[in-house]
Amino acid sequence: MESQSSNDLPVDDLISEHLFSFASLNEDTKDIPLVDIGLRQKKPVWDFNVGAAILTRGTLDGSPIITGLRSGAVREDTLNGGDFRFKHSAGPDISATRRLSKDRYFDSLNLRFFDVQSVSANESLQFIRQPEYIGYQFPTYETNTFDNTDFFEPQNASYATSLYSFEANATKQVGSSQIQWLTGFRWIQVSDSLTVNAIGPISQERNQWRANNSLYGWQFGAIVPATFLKHRLRLSIAPKIGIYGNQCNTNWDAISRGTTSALRNYRNQVAFAGDLSAMARYSLSQRWSILCGYQLLWLNGVGVAGDQPETTGYFRPQTNPPETISGLNTSGSAFFHGALVGANFVW
Repeated sequence: MESQSSNDLPVDDLISEHLFSFASLNEDTKDIPLVDIGLRQKKPVWDFNVGAAILTRGTLDGSPIITGLRSGAVREDTLNGGDFRFKHSAGPDISATRRLSKDRYFDSLNLRFFDVQSVSANESLQFIRQPEYIGYQFPTYETNTFDNTDFFEPQNASYATSLYSFEANATKQVGSSQIQWLTGFRWIQVSDSLTVNAIGPISQERNQWRANNSLYGWQFGAIVPATFLKHRLRLSIAPKIGIYGNQCNTNWDAISRGTTSALRNYRNQVAFAGDLSAMARYSLSQRWSILCGYQLLWLNGVGVAGDQPETTGYFRPQTNPPETISGLNTSGSAFFHGALVGANFVW
Protein backbone atom coordinates (compact mmCIF):
# COMPACT_ATOMS: atom_id res chain seq x y z
CA MET A 1 0.00 0.00 0.00
CA GLU A 2 1.36 3.41 -0.98
CA SER A 3 1.70 5.97 1.75
CA GLN A 4 -0.23 9.20 1.43
CA SER A 5 1.85 12.38 1.18
CA SER A 6 1.11 15.45 3.26
CA ASN A 7 0.12 17.28 0.08
CA ASP A 8 -2.82 14.93 -0.34
CA LEU A 9 -4.32 15.65 3.09
CA PRO A 10 -7.84 17.16 2.95
CA VAL A 11 -8.11 20.89 3.47
CA ASP A 12 -11.30 22.68 4.58
CA ASP A 13 -12.37 26.14 5.62
CA LEU A 14 -11.22 25.59 9.20
CA ILE A 15 -7.51 24.95 8.43
CA SER A 16 -5.11 26.74 10.74
CA GLU A 17 -3.48 29.75 9.14
CA HIS A 18 -0.08 29.29 10.81
CA LEU A 19 2.34 26.33 10.53
CA PHE A 20 5.44 26.09 12.70
CA SER A 21 8.62 24.10 12.16
CA PHE A 22 11.63 23.46 14.37
CA ALA A 23 13.83 25.40 11.99
CA SER A 24 11.77 28.59 12.51
CA LEU A 25 12.10 28.55 16.30
CA ASN A 26 14.56 31.03 17.79
CA GLU A 27 14.86 33.21 20.85
CA ASP A 28 12.19 35.61 19.56
CA THR A 29 9.54 32.94 19.06
CA LYS A 30 10.24 30.35 21.73
CA ASP A 31 7.32 31.53 23.91
CA ILE A 32 4.70 30.99 21.17
CA PRO A 33 2.59 27.87 21.86
CA LEU A 34 3.35 25.11 19.33
CA VAL A 35 0.77 23.40 17.17
CA ASP A 36 1.30 19.89 15.93
CA ILE A 37 4.59 20.18 14.08
CA GLY A 38 4.32 19.48 10.35
CA LEU A 39 0.58 18.87 10.49
CA ARG A 40 -2.34 21.05 9.61
CA GLN A 41 -4.83 21.52 12.42
CA LYS A 42 -8.46 22.66 12.40
CA LYS A 43 -9.42 25.89 14.11
CA PRO A 44 -11.61 25.47 17.21
CA VAL A 45 -15.31 25.59 16.46
CA TRP A 46 -16.71 25.65 20.02
CA ASP A 47 -15.79 28.03 22.82
CA PHE A 48 -17.02 27.25 26.36
CA ASN A 49 -16.84 29.43 29.50
CA VAL A 50 -17.66 28.00 32.93
CA GLY A 51 -17.32 30.16 35.99
CA ALA A 52 -19.08 32.36 38.52
CA ALA A 53 -20.60 35.83 38.68
CA ILE A 54 -19.91 37.52 42.03
CA LEU A 55 -22.27 40.49 42.11
CA THR A 56 -23.75 42.96 44.53
CA ARG A 57 -26.50 45.50 44.21
CA GLY A 58 -25.92 49.22 44.22
CA THR A 59 -27.43 51.47 46.86
CA LEU A 60 -31.17 51.98 46.44
CA ASP A 61 -32.66 55.33 45.66
CA GLY A 62 -33.60 57.43 48.67
CA SER A 63 -37.23 56.25 48.78
CA PRO A 64 -38.88 56.54 52.21
CA ILE A 65 -39.84 53.11 53.56
CA ILE A 66 -40.89 54.00 57.10
CA THR A 67 -41.82 57.58 57.97
CA GLY A 68 -42.94 59.32 61.13
CA LEU A 69 -44.35 62.65 62.28
CA ARG A 70 -42.86 64.97 64.81
CA SER A 71 -44.70 67.78 66.49
CA GLY A 72 -45.60 70.43 63.99
CA ALA A 73 -46.31 67.73 61.37
CA VAL A 74 -42.68 67.63 60.18
CA ARG A 75 -42.09 64.29 58.43
CA GLU A 76 -38.94 62.33 59.18
CA ASP A 77 -37.71 59.11 57.57
CA THR A 78 -37.05 56.34 60.07
CA LEU A 79 -35.96 53.95 57.30
CA ASN A 80 -34.89 55.00 53.81
CA GLY A 81 -33.93 52.92 50.79
CA GLY A 82 -30.47 54.44 50.85
CA ASP A 83 -29.83 52.90 54.30
CA PHE A 84 -29.31 49.39 52.89
CA ARG A 85 -25.80 48.14 52.05
CA PHE A 86 -25.89 44.92 50.06
CA LYS A 87 -23.47 42.01 50.36
CA HIS A 88 -21.92 40.14 47.44
CA SER A 89 -23.39 36.86 46.24
CA ALA A 90 -22.04 34.30 43.76
CA GLY A 91 -23.85 32.25 41.14
CA PRO A 92 -23.02 30.16 38.05
CA ASP A 93 -21.97 31.87 34.83
CA ILE A 94 -22.01 29.57 31.77
CA SER A 95 -21.68 30.40 28.09
CA ALA A 96 -21.09 28.61 24.79
CA THR A 97 -20.09 30.07 21.41
CA ARG A 98 -20.38 28.26 18.06
CA ARG A 99 -18.24 29.66 15.27
CA LEU A 100 -19.90 29.49 11.87
CA SER A 101 -18.40 28.87 8.44
CA LYS A 102 -17.42 31.79 6.23
CA ASP A 103 -20.40 31.36 3.90
CA ARG A 104 -22.83 32.26 6.71
CA TYR A 105 -24.04 35.81 7.26
CA PHE A 106 -23.16 35.78 10.98
CA ASP A 107 -19.75 34.77 12.27
CA SER A 108 -20.89 33.05 15.47
CA LEU A 109 -23.79 32.26 17.77
CA ASN A 110 -23.52 32.69 21.54
CA LEU A 111 -25.60 31.56 24.53
CA ARG A 112 -25.03 32.76 28.09
CA PHE A 113 -26.78 32.17 31.40
CA PHE A 114 -25.91 33.51 34.84
CA ASP A 115 -27.71 34.11 38.11
CA VAL A 116 -27.04 35.39 41.60
CA GLN A 117 -29.38 34.73 44.48
CA SER A 118 -29.76 36.21 47.96
CA VAL A 119 -28.00 39.50 47.36
CA SER A 120 -29.04 40.68 50.81
CA ALA A 121 -28.87 43.57 53.24
CA ASN A 122 -30.03 43.95 56.84
CA GLU A 123 -30.78 47.06 58.84
CA SER A 124 -31.27 47.15 62.59
CA LEU A 125 -33.63 49.95 63.62
CA GLN A 126 -32.75 51.35 67.01
CA PHE A 127 -36.03 53.22 67.28
CA ILE A 128 -36.50 54.97 70.62
CA ARG A 129 -39.91 56.49 71.23
CA GLN A 130 -39.76 60.15 72.12
CA PRO A 131 -42.65 62.25 73.45
CA GLU A 132 -42.81 64.32 70.27
CA TYR A 133 -43.33 61.17 68.15
CA ILE A 134 -46.94 60.44 67.33
CA GLY A 135 -46.05 56.82 66.50
CA TYR A 136 -47.20 54.21 64.01
CA GLN A 137 -50.67 52.83 63.54
CA PHE A 138 -51.29 49.64 61.62
CA PRO A 139 -52.93 48.36 59.48
CA THR A 140 -55.60 50.95 58.52
CA TYR A 141 -56.61 54.53 59.19
CA GLU A 142 -59.56 53.65 61.41
CA THR A 143 -59.53 56.49 63.93
CA ASN A 144 -58.14 59.93 64.46
CA THR A 145 -57.31 59.22 68.10
CA PHE A 146 -54.13 57.44 69.06
CA ASP A 147 -53.99 54.67 71.59
CA ASN A 148 -50.73 53.19 72.85
CA THR A 149 -51.98 49.75 71.87
CA ASP A 150 -51.87 50.86 68.23
CA PHE A 151 -48.18 51.79 68.28
CA PHE A 152 -45.70 49.44 66.62
CA GLU A 153 -42.05 50.32 66.70
CA PRO A 154 -39.92 48.91 63.81
CA GLN A 155 -37.10 46.69 65.08
CA ASN A 156 -35.28 45.42 61.98
CA ALA A 157 -35.59 45.26 58.21
CA SER A 158 -34.11 42.81 55.71
CA TYR A 159 -33.81 43.10 51.94
CA ALA A 160 -33.06 40.28 49.49
CA THR A 161 -32.68 40.30 45.69
CA SER A 162 -32.18 37.57 43.10
CA LEU A 163 -31.11 38.10 39.49
CA TYR A 164 -31.39 35.72 36.51
CA SER A 165 -30.22 36.42 32.96
CA PHE A 166 -30.27 34.42 29.71
CA GLU A 167 -29.23 35.76 26.31
CA ALA A 168 -28.82 34.38 22.79
CA ASN A 169 -26.76 36.55 20.44
CA ALA A 170 -25.38 36.47 16.90
CA THR A 171 -22.14 38.31 16.06
CA LYS A 172 -20.87 39.82 12.82
CA GLN A 173 -17.49 41.37 12.01
CA VAL A 174 -17.84 44.23 9.55
CA GLY A 175 -14.92 45.38 7.42
CA SER A 176 -11.28 45.02 8.43
CA SER A 177 -11.75 46.05 12.06
CA GLN A 178 -11.70 43.46 14.81
CA ILE A 179 -14.93 44.79 16.34
CA GLN A 180 -17.78 42.29 16.33
CA TRP A 181 -21.31 43.68 16.35
CA LEU A 182 -23.93 41.62 18.16
CA THR A 183 -27.69 41.46 18.39
CA GLY A 184 -30.01 39.02 20.08
CA PHE A 185 -32.75 38.11 22.53
CA ARG A 186 -32.42 38.50 26.29
CA TRP A 187 -34.51 37.53 29.31
CA ILE A 188 -33.85 39.10 32.72
CA GLN A 189 -35.68 38.36 35.95
CA VAL A 190 -35.26 40.44 39.10
CA SER A 191 -37.07 39.52 42.32
CA ASP A 192 -37.08 41.80 45.37
CA SER A 193 -38.20 41.09 48.92
CA LEU A 194 -38.38 43.61 51.78
CA THR A 195 -39.36 42.43 55.26
CA VAL A 196 -39.94 44.74 58.24
CA ASN A 197 -40.55 43.43 61.74
CA ALA A 198 -42.16 45.65 64.38
CA ILE A 199 -43.19 45.20 67.98
CA GLY A 200 -46.04 46.71 69.96
CA PRO A 201 -47.19 46.59 73.59
CA ILE A 202 -49.40 43.56 73.04
CA SER A 203 -48.26 41.93 69.78
CA GLN A 204 -45.70 41.80 67.01
CA GLU A 205 -46.02 42.68 63.35
CA ARG A 206 -44.41 41.20 60.25
CA ASN A 207 -44.73 42.95 56.90
CA GLN A 208 -43.28 41.79 53.61
CA TRP A 209 -43.31 43.48 50.20
CA ARG A 210 -42.24 41.52 47.11
CA ALA A 211 -41.70 42.75 43.57
CA ASN A 212 -41.09 40.36 40.66
CA ASN A 213 -39.97 41.57 37.23
CA SER A 214 -39.68 39.46 34.07
CA LEU A 215 -38.08 41.35 31.19
CA TYR A 216 -38.22 40.00 27.62
CA GLY A 217 -36.67 41.92 24.75
CA TRP A 218 -33.98 42.60 22.17
CA GLN A 219 -30.48 43.94 22.72
CA PHE A 220 -27.72 45.39 20.56
CA GLY A 221 -24.03 45.78 21.28
CA ALA A 222 -20.46 45.08 20.29
CA ILE A 223 -17.39 43.11 21.35
CA VAL A 224 -14.19 45.16 21.16
CA PRO A 225 -11.06 42.93 21.42
CA ALA A 226 -7.42 43.68 22.18
CA THR A 227 -4.38 41.37 22.27
CA PHE A 228 -1.24 41.64 24.41
CA LEU A 229 1.83 39.65 25.43
CA LYS A 230 2.30 37.58 22.29
CA HIS A 231 -1.36 36.60 22.14
CA ARG A 232 -1.41 34.91 25.55
CA LEU A 233 -3.43 37.68 27.18
CA ARG A 234 -6.55 38.92 25.42
CA LEU A 235 -8.87 41.65 26.61
CA SER A 236 -12.39 42.34 25.35
CA ILE A 237 -14.98 44.96 26.26
CA ALA A 238 -18.66 44.37 25.49
CA PRO A 239 -21.19 47.23 25.82
CA LYS A 240 -24.88 46.32 25.27
CA ILE A 241 -28.21 48.13 25.47
CA GLY A 242 -31.72 46.72 25.21
CA ILE A 243 -35.41 47.54 25.30
CA TYR A 244 -37.78 45.13 27.04
CA GLY A 245 -41.35 44.41 27.92
CA ASN A 246 -41.61 44.03 31.69
CA GLN A 247 -44.23 41.86 33.37
CA CYS A 248 -44.20 43.17 36.93
CA ASN A 249 -46.24 42.00 39.90
CA THR A 250 -46.05 43.10 43.52
CA ASN A 251 -47.27 41.38 46.68
CA TRP A 252 -47.76 42.72 50.16
CA ASP A 253 -48.39 40.39 53.11
CA ALA A 254 -48.74 41.34 56.76
CA ILE A 255 -49.51 39.57 60.01
CA SER A 256 -51.03 41.80 62.69
CA ARG A 257 -52.49 40.45 65.94
CA GLY A 258 -52.98 37.11 64.25
CA THR A 259 -54.79 38.65 61.26
CA THR A 260 -53.28 38.32 57.79
CA SER A 261 -53.69 41.07 55.21
CA ALA A 262 -52.63 40.95 51.57
CA LEU A 263 -52.49 43.13 48.48
CA ARG A 264 -51.67 42.05 44.90
CA ASN A 265 -50.95 44.23 41.87
CA TYR A 266 -49.87 43.56 38.29
CA ARG A 267 -48.66 45.72 35.39
CA ASN A 268 -47.03 45.44 31.95
CA GLN A 269 -44.73 48.22 30.83
CA VAL A 270 -41.57 49.10 28.89
CA ALA A 271 -38.17 48.74 30.57
CA PHE A 272 -34.59 49.44 29.56
CA ALA A 273 -31.26 47.81 30.35
CA GLY A 274 -27.63 48.75 29.90
CA ASP A 275 -24.82 46.19 30.24
CA LEU A 276 -21.05 46.73 30.21
CA SER A 277 -18.52 43.96 30.78
CA ALA A 278 -14.75 43.72 30.49
CA MET A 279 -13.08 40.31 30.27
CA ALA A 280 -9.40 39.25 30.32
CA ARG A 281 -8.43 35.80 29.04
CA TYR A 282 -4.97 34.33 29.69
CA SER A 283 -4.03 31.24 27.66
CA LEU A 284 -2.53 28.33 29.57
CA SER A 285 -2.41 26.08 26.53
CA GLN A 286 -3.98 25.76 23.12
CA ARG A 287 -7.23 24.57 24.68
CA TRP A 288 -7.43 26.07 28.14
CA SER A 289 -7.52 29.63 29.45
CA ILE A 290 -8.42 31.36 32.69
CA LEU A 291 -10.89 34.27 32.76
CA CYS A 292 -11.29 37.31 34.95
CA GLY A 293 -13.53 40.32 34.40
CA TYR A 294 -16.05 42.83 35.71
CA GLN A 295 -19.70 43.45 34.82
CA LEU A 296 -22.12 46.34 35.27
CA LEU A 297 -25.88 45.89 34.72
CA TRP A 298 -28.40 48.71 35.03
CA LEU A 299 -32.19 48.26 34.78
CA ASN A 300 -34.80 51.01 34.57
CA GLY A 301 -38.60 50.71 34.62
CA VAL A 302 -38.83 47.92 37.16
CA GLY A 303 -40.72 47.36 40.40
CA VAL A 304 -38.46 47.71 43.46
CA ALA A 305 -39.61 46.30 46.80
CA GLY A 306 -38.30 49.36 48.62
CA ASP A 307 -40.72 51.57 46.67
CA GLN A 308 -43.83 49.56 47.54
CA PRO A 309 -44.45 50.43 51.25
CA GLU A 310 -45.11 54.02 50.23
CA THR A 311 -47.65 52.95 47.60
CA THR A 312 -49.56 50.68 49.98
CA GLY A 313 -49.78 53.40 52.63
CA TYR A 314 -48.52 51.27 55.50
CA PHE A 315 -45.83 52.24 57.97
CA ARG A 316 -46.60 55.85 57.17
CA PRO A 317 -47.95 58.51 59.50
CA GLN A 318 -51.68 58.80 59.91
CA THR A 319 -53.19 61.75 58.07
CA ASN A 320 -56.67 63.16 57.95
CA PRO A 321 -57.92 62.60 55.32
CA PRO A 322 -55.83 59.48 54.49
CA GLU A 323 -53.32 59.82 51.64
CA THR A 324 -54.11 58.27 48.27
CA ILE A 325 -52.87 54.66 47.91
CA SER A 326 -51.78 53.63 44.40
CA GLY A 327 -50.63 50.13 45.26
CA LEU A 328 -47.86 49.73 42.65
CA ASN A 329 -44.69 51.58 41.65
CA THR A 330 -42.81 50.32 38.57
CA SER A 331 -40.69 53.41 37.89
CA GLY A 332 -37.72 52.15 39.90
CA SER A 333 -34.23 51.13 38.85
CA ALA A 334 -31.75 48.46 39.89
CA PHE A 335 -27.97 48.44 39.49
CA PHE A 336 -25.79 45.31 39.79
CA HIS A 337 -22.02 45.07 39.52
CA GLY A 338 -19.21 42.72 40.41
CA ALA A 339 -16.49 40.30 39.33
CA LEU A 340 -16.56 37.48 36.77
CA VAL A 341 -14.18 34.52 37.11
CA GLY A 342 -13.92 31.21 35.33
CA ALA A 343 -12.18 28.91 32.86
CA ASN A 344 -12.36 28.68 29.07
CA PHE A 345 -12.08 25.63 26.84
CA VAL A 346 -12.00 25.61 23.03
CA TRP A 347 -12.67 22.61 20.83
